[in-house]
Amino acid sequence: MLVDSLGYKYNIKTDKRRPGTIWRCTQRPFCKAVVNERNGEFSPAHDHVCTANIGLEKVLNIRKEVKAAASKRVFDSAAVITEEVMLASGLAQDVALHPTLPNPKNLARQANYARRHAR
Repeated sequence: MLVDSLGYKYNIKTDKRRPGTIWRCTQRPFCKAVVNERNGEFSPAHDHVCTANIGLEKVLNIRKEVKAAASKRVFDSAAVITEEVMLASGLAQDVALHPTLPNPKNLARQANYARRHAR
């Protein structure tokens, strides 16, 4: 998955006939936006029709940090780990204001699922 600074997510499209990589917006078939990657350089091919998720990159980093901390601290409560990471990121107060931020209970469940084999 590719996330840009504007708040759009892209999935990779495999096409063996073309050099480079093609990234398509995850809002397909509604949005036809495409980004071409060649030699590490990205160039947009089509414009977005969908709306951007402001702060998406920060939300994805929170999810990643929660899962990583849960994998390291196997016997700690996932809810406590989630709360600590959200407080450290500064988004704990803005849960209702941030539309893409998942529910803390769901983050705790994802953390438990990520560390299920480590116990």
